[in-house]
Amino acid sequence: MASSKQNKCNTCKIEVGCNNCNLFGVLNLLGNFLNEEPETVERILRRSNSIDRGEPLFQTGDSFKAVYAIKSGSFKTYSWSSDRKEQVIGFHFPGELLGLDSVRSLNYSCNAQALEPGNVCQLQFEDLDMLGDRLPQFQEQLIRVLSNQILMDQKQSLVLGRQRADERLAAFLIDLSNRFKARGLPFVEFQIAMSRQDIASYLGLALESISRQFTRLQEQGLLKVSGKLVTLTNLQALEEMIRTEVSNH
Repeated sequence: MASSKQNKCNTCKIEVGCNNCNLFGVLNLLGNFLNEEPETVERILRRSNSIDRGEPLFQTGDSFKAVYAIKSGSFKTYSWSSDRKEQVIGFHFPGELLGLDSVRSLNYSCNAQALEPGNVCQLQFEDLDMLGDRLPQFQEQLIRVLSNQILMDQKQSLVLGRQRADERLAAFLIDLSNRFKARGLPFVEFQIAMSRQDIASYLGLALESISRQFTRLQEQGLLKVSGKLVTLTNLQALEEMIRTEVSNH
């Protein structure tokens, strides 16, 4: 099924507004403090800091200082295996959060690296205990955000449970499409900044297998790939492939 014009990627530089960010509810609550205590909000929330391609946002073992909301660009999180091979844990896009899994920890549990130039907002946690005491709804909203993040992580983990290589890739692309759609971003035709090696690492497949599956899905008329631009030419058929696989298990 061909994409409609509004669902196409017309620019590589895509960013989300605050209302499409996972921190939106938190930002609304902080907004109540803007007039009364602007210095407190400024200390806790740092908006739109730029980051270059390849630059680490944080690394395993770094002291936990902030949760990051992606305004533009994309990131990967990864860890190192015992034989020092990079294992990609996930990919993260505008409107999503990084570092949230370390809220109750003293250190970040993985590495986060920019896949392209982008911007992030930082929610500083050094002063949040004080804010939680004075703004009870804040803790409730933070728990809601954390729960939503856990749910998203669970959905992503289902991608890795697919048996066949083509099903894993199809599920991965559908997952990206759904996440972009939820943020009001192009979800039928979109740019992917991650390398095929990164995708292979994330899906637990060999690089050669990923290349074969991209070719196979293109030959079946399910998608088109031009450099980093991916077009899901038959989104319905891709979704049906996944549903069929689930019903057979």
